Amino acid sequence: MITTADDNKICVWDTTKRERIGKGVINKKKGAKRKRGASTMSRFRPNQCSRAVAINCNNGHVAVSTNEGEVQIRASYSDIDNTINAFRDSKRWNEVMEYSPDGKYLAVGSHD
Repeated sequence: MITTADDNKICVWDTTKRERIGKGVINKKKGAKRKRGASTMSRFRPNQCSRAVAINCNNGHVAVSTNEGEVQIRASYSDIDNTINAFRDSKRWNEVMEYSPDGKYLAVGSHD
């Protein structure tokens, strides 16, 4: 299982052992200050906060979305800090993402 939130972390969990087995960073560089957007009490900038994560079961890629609307594709849960692609199609934060069953498509639900 993989979780992400407003703490600039991506955590990989072993649910049977109930322990974290991996950790990544959403963004090492601070971005612009928060103007308006996802409600948070975080001290991190929007580009370092996240509301959505999705795992592609076919190739192991992990999609992580920042609170600025950028979607980052990570290599795998075992290589979670390796961003292999990034894109931005929305102007506001993304709340939900899900890969299609065949892994060819990534659906992204944003607030704009």
